[in-house]
Amino acid sequence: MEDPTLIATLIPGNHLTKRVFEKNEERCVSSVEEFNDDPATSSRETTPAYLIPQIVNQSCVLLKFDQPPKDPSKGYAFGTNEQDCDVVLASTGVQGASRIHFHISFDMINGEKRLVLRDSSTNGTAVSFDSHGKDEKRNHFTWILNRPMYQKGGVGEWKIKVHLQNLEFEVQLASHQTCEANYNQWLDQFLILSRTADPPLGGLSIGS
Repeated sequence: MEDPTLIATLIPGNHLTKRVFEKNEERCVSSVEEFNDDPATSSRETTPAYLIPQIVNQSCVLLKFDQPPKDPSKGYAFGTNEQDCDVVLASTGVQGASRIHFHISFDMINGEKRLVLRDSSTNGTAVSFDSHGKDEKRNHFTWILNRPMYQKGGVGEWKIKVHLQNLEFEVQLASHQTCEANYNQWLDQFLILSRTADPPLGGLSIGS
């Protein structure tokens, strides 16, 4: 069944990213059972699993409303700073990642609730849509991740990937067709929290 608290699943695109994700134990799932429709006990998760289609034997990071970011005013922080980041991108061999490299969060854009990625790094980030843009690294730029893809016969879905210097992962947006009302409640609460929450103590830092 679909999970109304799930925002997106981040799927590693190479072995180094897989190893980095596995160090984020609180947000990482890796066993095949966690992606089955029937709840099962795994090495890391004791809560019932929800169906996440087309993912098998991967070490994926889940972004979920019931695991909010450390600083809700900015969203989920990715970078090498363990204190400030929700997903730490630090491991032997990682190159070009800043202390806080980017954030993933929601924002209101032209009256629509959009999931966005905001770069705040020194070396830049590239976000590709069906491979377009994978070599176009940008600094302090914002991408809309859940923008619609219009095609003949209706609206399709992009294959979205995030590219750092030697890290790469796919962003698989969660589907909420069977739990839309519940999902929207979680999203509205997230947006309220992002506007009203105080930043964490020590949360103000300068990226490298």
